[in-house]
Amino acid sequence: MKAKVSLCLECKEVVQGRADKKYCSDSCRVAHHNQRRIEESRSLRAVNLILSRNRSILLHFLDETNSEIELQSHHLSLKGFDFSFWTHQTNDSGGNTTSYCYDVGYQMLNTSKVLITRTID
Repeated sequence: MKAKVSLCLECKEVVQGRADKKYCSDSCRVAHHNQRRIEESRSLRAVNLILSRNRSILLHFLDETNSEIELQSHHLSLKGFDFSFWTHQTNDSGGNTTSYCYDVGYQMLNTSKVLITRTID
């Protein structure tokens, strides 16, 4: 019976040893996992960039005296706001959902209006 030949996930060399071994050496194992961490880090930075931009856009419409403002949702879209990215959501007793980009939230009032709120400590 012929043994199954497996290739190293990093360098594609033949792996010697146990049947479930994935890497030919410790250095290949470490290099492979480091590359995965770098890719995950890039992905997280990209998401954080979008969330930060969304927060900046929301704050653009609030001034220092107002903790909330109502406006047409297309104003957010024109500035590049991405409605599919938010950090967390809350629901009030009326069933309304507020989506937050860190400390600044928005609530869709209808298909064209949005209420922007800021959490003030």
